[in-house]
Amino acid sequence: MKIGVFTLLILSQFYTFDYDFFFYSKSWVHKDLKKITEITGKKKDGKIISSFNNEGYLLQEVYFVEDEIRADYKSNYIVTDTLLEIETISNDKVTTRQYYYTSSGQCYKYRAHSLGSEKPVYTADSFTYKNGVLVGYIKGYTNSYIKSILETKVICKYNDKKQKIHEISIFRNDADTTFYTYAYNRFGQLTDYIQESKREDVAYSGTVVWSKRRKNKIHIRFSNFDECGNWTKSYYMTSRGKVFRSERMIEYWGNG
Repeated sequence: MKIGVFTLLILSQFYTFDYDFFFYSKSWVHKDLKKITEITGKKKDGKIISSFNNEGYLLQEVYFVEDEIRADYKSNYIVTDTLLEIETISNDKVTTRQYYYTSSGQCYKYRAHSLGSEKPVYTADSFTYKNGVLVGYIKGYTNSYIKSILETKVICKYNDKKQKIHEISIFRNDADTTFYTYAYNRFGQLTDYIQESKREDVAYSGTVVWSKRRKNKIHIRFSNFDECGNWTKSYYMTSRGKVFRSERMIEYWGNG
């Protein structure tokens, strides 16, 4: 029996599939970005509009389907040398994410709360660093049904340029392991993202998978980089070729 796993892979920013990792590494930088309009879907009927302030923080992200707003997220920030707190509001739902840093800028704790929740929904602890990069941590998810925290061990590997090339997520004593691979071109730009579960009975949904027989694998390729080094087109790579994923129009501060 296939195990369905819904995977949301439509984020438009540079943290595209690794939302928290850049916060953990304190490298949350969207230099000069002002606005991204991303067209998505096979029929190109989806759209994501992301707006940033001139310091590079994402202020608003609006999702459309056939020009109808389906979701609208607004974010507020508290930024200090040792804390980054992000409050995201959508309708009546409020989520607060907190990243705690040492005086040297290394993250040592992460907590995410939903409005009204006493315990954090998501956590990350036991951060380990080597040669200035994050090589491992433990992330947790609070399951409201069984009222316990489900933990995942994360291991990260890098190339000589300190770019992350592999990540391994080991869930609940090896009940499942997910492998992530990142590839770059000679300019250091991310060109490929691959996600694959070791379990063949896992079936990712809400995205385009590698093949009908390998629904446990996703491969996305980024291309057509602009003069600032940011990708403007992306495709799902499959066993039968590439499938359109999205196209981005990027506006920068200072460009009118």
